[in-house]
Amino acid sequence: EIKEEFAKRTVRTKSFGDWRHWFTHADVDELRPLIRGTLSDLGYDPEDWQLSDEAPNPEFGSKYLERIYLPTRNKA
Repeated sequence: EIKEEFAKRTVRTKSFGDWRHWFTHADVDELRPLIRGTLSDLGYDPEDWQLSDEAPNPEFGSKYLERIYLPTRNKA
């Protein structure tokens, strides 16, 4: 069972499929051969690496990581 405090802390977009916001073309060149099989297993088209033209929202990326990671690091 997930504690409520952790469930609230780790919620991001409550959606899926926006992975294209988080990669650069250099990432694609490196990752495509490594995760082709995994993408296929998860039901994604492993050849569809069309990246988003929109910049990622920091609230769901770097700021999200700051919210969930820094509090645990500061407790150490």
